[in-house]
Amino acid sequence: MKFYARQSINQTDRKAVDDVLQSDFLTQGPSVAAFETALSEFTTAAHASTVNSATSALIVAYKAVLSQRGYHQGFGDVCEKDGHRALVWVAANTFVSTASAARLCGAEVDFIDIDITNGNMCLEDLTAKLEASSQLPDIVVPVHFAGASVDMKHLAGLAERFGFDVVEDAAHGLGGLYDNKPIGSCAFSSAAAVSFHAIKTIATGEGGAVFTNDAHIFQLVESLKSHGVHRKPLNDYVTANNNSDWAPWYYENTALGFNFRMTEIQAALGTSQLSRIETFRLHKISLAQTYRDRFANSPVTCLLTDDALSAHHLMPVLLPADMTEKHKIDLFNYCRDGGFQFNVHYYPVNDQPVYFEKAGQCPQAMQFYNREISLPFHMDVQPEDAANFAKYLLSYFA
Repeated sequence: MKFYARQSINQTDRKAVDDVLQSDFLTQGPSVAAFETALSEFTTAAHASTVNSATSALIVAYKAVLSQRGYHQGFGDVCEKDGHRALVWVAANTFVSTASAARLCGAEVDFIDIDITNGNMCLEDLTAKLEASSQLPDIVVPVHFAGASVDMKHLAGLAERFGFDVVEDAAHGLGGLYDNKPIGSCAFSSAAAVSFHAIKTIATGEGGAVFTNDAHIFQLVESLKSHGVHRKPLNDYVTANNNSDWAPWYYENTALGFNFRMTEIQAALGTSQLSRIETFRLHKISLAQTYRDRFANSPVTCLLTDDALSAHHLMPVLLPADMTEKHKIDLFNYCRDGGFQFNVHYYPVNDQPVYFEKAGQCPQAMQFYNREISLPFHMDVQPEDAANFAKYLLSYFA
């Protein structure tokens, strides 16, 4: 059975993990710092801060940006400034954590519909909503669906016009490009969050990172992810006069924070994986071309274009417009009988029970959900496999 996604682990990855297991540090050691440096160099962002998941990355990124905008929140409390609750707008076509992370920060959340041709936030709908709203958002969160970037120049122009910050949900985006800059460079945003979940482009099991070019946001993220605790580096003590007037073990808790730190084991695996990210992407570009060729002039529409800018995280296709969920369940079982399994990305977040008051707000996202499936797309899938999967899928509509 070929699943829609799978991690790719080789002997170099195993050795990197084993080296950490034999070292003095399983956490808070040199591997995390090395991974962060490699990520910063890869994306060209000034700062990279690793955490234990992309959800954690979103939480600390949102909190840091809202803090910089003058908002304050205690645990479980509403995030407010001058009696106004913080407001975050997110794309409807995403995993639930894009929105729930904002709610956990005490912000109110609203949703923007998508462009059904690519699954990304519809900037025309965003513009109309901005022009009509009595309360403008503090943060707008684009999601680079499947690894293809939102039009960030256009979004940055709206941010300047309407005064909001942009935090990119780049969970799908690492390895992709926009305007000849890596996704994660934050050239058009205040911060970006990425994922290293097992099925993402590079995998650390669970894991994520925040990128930013803003030193203050970076400092806030670093504090928030590690309990809000600050201490002087031990090296400062060692190189100073040993009779100095501060104790090397002393620390101060200056803010309410979390334990969102990445382990040394995850970081070592991440650094090893990052060295092969272009190999992963080129393989997926080849698979995508095979799928496109096989689905040409058929009832199935490929969303990934033939440019090489996408990170190629997913292989999303649209089924005919008259598909229903019942039809898709039948198709799912049909494909399983054929030896492969697809997934669906995503049920619109605004239609989830926790956001019941927003139900039906994003019709394009619901139409997209009814038609979209994500096909097998990873290093264990070869072009001939993709061709066979496409042929078998099309036989369902014959």
